[in-house]
Amino acid sequence: MWFFGVFGFSLKKFHFEPAPLVLALGPMLEDNLRQALIISGGNFSIFISRLSPVAFLVVSASALLFPLLKLRPRLRETTE
Repeated sequence: MWFFGVFGFSLKKFHFEPAPLVLALGPMLEDNLRQALIISGGNFSIFISRLSPVAFLVVSASALLFPLLKLRPRLRETTE
């Protein structure tokens, strides 16, 4: 985890954009998702059958939703 924090800090410090990195990892992630679904017979419950995948899903969902929740009070101020 420390590695990814330092890696992200370095990218930000040297003004690298994260989008190309995400796009480069996309095909690998898609292949692994497809392989996991083939192994499980197309059953998505494989991703919530143990604690570690659930923890990763919760962290990912909160990372996506937190900025929206943080932005919400500002949206109320602009509409009033």
